[in-house]
Amino acid sequence: MKGATAGLSGLAALVLLLPMEAGVPVPLPADLVMFTMGERVAAGRFPLWLAVAGFEVIAVTGTTALFLACRGPAHRIIIRYGPRLGLTEARLRRAADFAGKRGRPGLAAGRATPGLRTLTVIAAGVSGTRGRHALPALILGSSVFLQFHLVLGLLRGPLAERGPALAGLTGSGDAGAQTPPADARPPADPPQPADAPGAPKSVTG
Repeated sequence: MKGATAGLSGLAALVLLLPMEAGVPVPLPADLVMFTMGERVAAGRFPLWLAVAGFEVIAVTGTTALFLACRGPAHRIIIRYGPRLGLTEARLRRAADFAGKRGRPGLAAGRATPGLRTLTVIAAGVSGTRGRHALPALILGSSVFLQFHLVLGLLRGPLAERGPALAGLTGSGDAGAQTPPADARPPADPPQPADAPGAPKSVTG
């Protein structure tokens, strides 16, 4: 799966993250795409300010689009076909109750928690929560999640570059300690002629 994003550019990663953040199924892990963006920035292939600004635009646009879709045309689709996708009425009610009891902090925490991110937005939209109340908290949670993964990608970049070098140094050191190369071994003594001084003399009866 890592190879799928090997040739992904910074702009392509931003474009790909937008539908992901809006809840559109994409056959790539979103965290892997975010890590790739961080690694591109760490390698100097993409400006940091543009990555941060792009993630903020994605947080606002993707979260708002998903919320409005759940309030409007997608509301009936979710109610009708949601149980087939695991979005049962009971699960949506629990998510809505969790966000309702904890208010905006609950919405922000749900949007920032893996496994609850999309469900929290859908529950807030289907339950009829006002956008003026829900959207700022949902966008905040999305921003925290995205920027956190960007920082992890920045840290992964230098580690990924140093890892093979360190592994190579360690491996070569072990091999050298166990088996010295052939040219490093002391040469064998050359054969001495029979009449040379100190050579063993044969004894004949």
